[in-house]
Amino acid sequence: MLKQRRAEADAAGLPVFVVDAGDTGWRSRRVSSGRKDQQVEKLRLQLAAMELGGIDAWTPGEGDLALGADAVFAAAEAAHTPVVATNLDCPGHGAPRWRVAEHGGVRLGFVSALDPALVEGGVGGCTASDPDDALASALAELPDDLDAVVLLSQMDLAGDYALAEQHPRLDFVVNGHVGKRLTTPNQLPHATVHLSSGNRGKALGVATVHFVEGADGCGVGAGGTADLERKIERYRDRLAKAEALLAAEGADAPDERTRERALRQKAFYAGELGVLEQRLALMQEVAAEPRHRVDNELVDLDADIADDEATARLVADTLARIEQSRGERPASPATAVAERPLDYVGSAACAACHRAEHAQWQATPHAAAWTSLEQRQRTQDLSCWSCHVTGGERPGGPQSPAEVTEALQGVGCESCHGPGRRHIAQAVQAASTGEPPGVGEAADAVTGSIVRDPPEQTCRRCHDGEQDEGRFDWASYRAKVVHGG
Repeated sequence: MLKQRRAEADAAGLPVFVVDAGDTGWRSRRVSSGRKDQQVEKLRLQLAAMELGGIDAWTPGEGDLALGADAVFAAAEAAHTPVVATNLDCPGHGAPRWRVAEHGGVRLGFVSALDPALVEGGVGGCTASDPDDALASALAELPDDLDAVVLLSQMDLAGDYALAEQHPRLDFVVNGHVGKRLTTPNQLPHATVHLSSGNRGKALGVATVHFVEGADGCGVGAGGTADLERKIERYRDRLAKAEALLAAEGADAPDERTRERALRQKAFYAGELGVLEQRLALMQEVAAEPRHRVDNELVDLDADIADDEATARLVADTLARIEQSRGERPASPATAVAERPLDYVGSAACAACHRAEHAQWQATPHAAAWTSLEQRQRTQDLSCWSCHVTGGERPGGPQSPAEVTEALQGVGCESCHGPGRRHIAQAVQAASTGEPPGVGEAADAVTGSIVRDPPEQTCRRCHDGEQDEGRFDWASYRAKVVHGG
């Protein structure tokens, strides 16, 4: 998609600049030693893919640095990544504090800011100086004839606001830390535009700048103001409903649980309204003067986007290396149980008593979940495997791909209803009393360790809105897998 957009712009004679504001290889300062090597492989892949798309500036975030400065800078060097590190210090690894890129006669300057608290204690062996002081120095060194200055930010939203307020020369702030999807960009002080495309590489942010003769600074335009006004109106309505519910008396008074929820809603919407109204006032202030107009689009990188051939080859090569690095998997379920008995026993063990339910499950996509990973060479991918097996990373379940026996491949009965080892033992014990396990005290004993009707939250462990790209709908998805008995 990135290469396609660049080609389309080139054909139209429009200059294109590509940036990434970090947390590219990992999302936080903590990463387990067992996961680090695989995430480094993925960082190499992502930087190499961005090289194909023509990256102009990149700054590492706390998640990248958690993989180790040596690994990060080696990956950047291999992919010819133009690193900008205005206030970041990683001993032994120099990176420019600013850079300038030019396309089609348009010159942009790039600087970065990383919150020192994110690397406190020396994450990856790195530290960060005061971003305000470092930015002041770097901005003073930038050439005067730039068309715009872009800040790549690893700050929170309040930090971005403060930096824009303090440094009027900034035209754009691209945030790679907070993970918010800003379809309508924020307006920051001094006609600075605030951009963010979310996290996990789920969307490509495309900001189009329409330069206006004689204009100073950038504005998001009337469309952005209208979107924000509609959002404020929705939030005011929801706040009013929460307040009305809390004020109700007598028979209309809410129960304690409903009241607590209404109090949370009131606090949330009241807080959000303060922020949104401040943003609207800034947008209206900026719109009162001639500004360069910014139109923004978030392109979801889902299955509808065709794969670029060169990038697809990079992905295939990386996945092949990850698959080849797999640990020794137990030869059989019996071997796994002998080494470390698991509470999850596999769906085949359920079939003896629940034949109809087992047959129905076998016809669902859940049963083929592991096969889908095998087809895509993802069985060893530590970001994927646990949602395609039974009990993955759950207490009493397999904790790594190497512990996934054939019996636990696929999203089986126990993924929804809970681990079955105790349940089966209780059923055997109940049967030994001579009383059928489906009635009386025996029934209570057998079902005590099993959830008959799993709640929505069980599904959302994996259908979390990010891994499934927001497709999950509880009612329609449940209908595809539910069974009786």
